[in-house]
Amino acid sequence: MRKTNVILIGLMGVGKSSIAKELADRLSFNVLDTDERIEFEQGKTINEIFAEHGEDHFRQLESRLLRDLKISNTVISTGGGMPVYNANMGYLNELGFTVYLKISPENLSGRLWVMRRKRPLLKSVENIEQLQELLSCQLRQRETYYLSADHVLDVNNKASCEIVDDLMGFIKNLN
Repeated sequence: MRKTNVILIGLMGVGKSSIAKELADRLSFNVLDTDERIEFEQGKTINEIFAEHGEDHFRQLESRLLRDLKISNTVISTGGGMPVYNANMGYLNELGFTVYLKISPENLSGRLWVMRRKRPLLKSVENIEQLQELLSCQLRQRETYYLSADHVLDVNNKASCEIVDDLMGFIKNLN
């Protein structure tokens, strides 16, 4: 069966949501941000879900959403942890063509430092060195899952338009 969805995975803050929107526009696909869908369905922000119910509950919501999806011609932006929990990576690979947007913790930390208060897993971070260490730790824990994607795209020092161009070129070669 031909995969008709494109699924972006990678660490939080790598740009999955914005790249998904640009890519969907170029492909004339729909776009689905799993975090936004969960917020809409729960009537709460991710921060509120984490604060009120904890991370385990949030991961269960992610898994349920993933297993209930019946979509095609959609670019899907996942939460950074979605591929790691509850055998989700296998479901993602079945649902569509998965792309790991790979970035170094050093490059990502500058981007995330500004928005750290909006990210539940970063609320306790006090300085950029601590943020880099946290991202390095997350990457060590998650990269095995991320690397089981259909394609790995290094996005270090690339603008979103370059990333979308790279993805378009790769997707065209699939057909």
